Amino acid sequence: MDEKMKQAKSALTARMMILAAGLFLVFNAVSSNFQYGMTYLNLSKIVLEDPETDASETEEDFKETEKQAGAEEAAGAEKAAAEEAAGAEDSGASQEIDVKALKADMKRLGVTADDFHTVGIAFLVMAVIRILAGVFCVVFANRVDKSSLLLKVVIGLAVFEAAFAVLLFLKKALALGALLYAVLILVFLFWGVLKLRKMSKEDPERVYAVQSVPKAAPAQPVPKKSIRERAMMNTETEPSSDGTLDGSSDGTDGSESEESLPE
Repeated sequence: MDEKMKQAKSALTARMMILAAGLFLVFNAVSSNFQYGMTYLNLSKIVLEDPETDASETEEDFKETEKQAGAEEAAGAEKAAAEEAAGAEDSGASQEIDVKALKADMKRLGVTADDFHTVGIAFLVMAVIRILAGVFCVVFANRVDKSSLLLKVVIGLAVFEAAFAVLLFLKKALALGALLYAVLILVFLFWGVLKLRKMSKEDPERVYAVQSVPKAAPAQPVPKKSIRERAMMNTETEPSSDGTLDGSSDGTDGSESEESLPE
């Protein structure tokens, strides 16, 4: 009994680990990877559309604009119309400043617009891979007979994650938190899949990790009897005047009594 309880607990743990890791993969791909991919592609597009900006002059321009903004804030706006006009001008200038500052950072880090484009495409491709792997994990989390397929999926995901991390490191876009997240998800997946593989080796005929409890068949409703049927049943069971049921008192039927009469 204790051995069966341990097996059931191990099966439930493996199923929950694979299921949780698959859901986190899909959620991370939809909420984070797609967003980062589109952001890097937009940055690449912005930089390529403004090639005339000289990055060597961006720091001086940025300091001058900061001084001008401080002077304007100290003086204050006298009229509402003037404030709105100044706000519109400031918004246009701030966009230009963002592009200049972005190019200054790119020059300091040694990255180009092509690097941004490559990283953006890599994020989008990795998002699709994570979604597919997560769907496989969610669908087959309770299938012991599919443990070999899950193991191949997890190994493939680990290869893509390693290549993706190396690419981000070379492009100077690797975040430590994202790397730790990917490693933790892979550890959970490998742990759960190896548990399923162990169950498959111990019982090759086993299909599901956690067996579903069969539902009890609903009780058949007792057919209701009509008033006539109940009246007939009552008349059949009613005792006669001499304390016996319908028929002769000696237990013989009416035909036998008629035959015993003299002609």
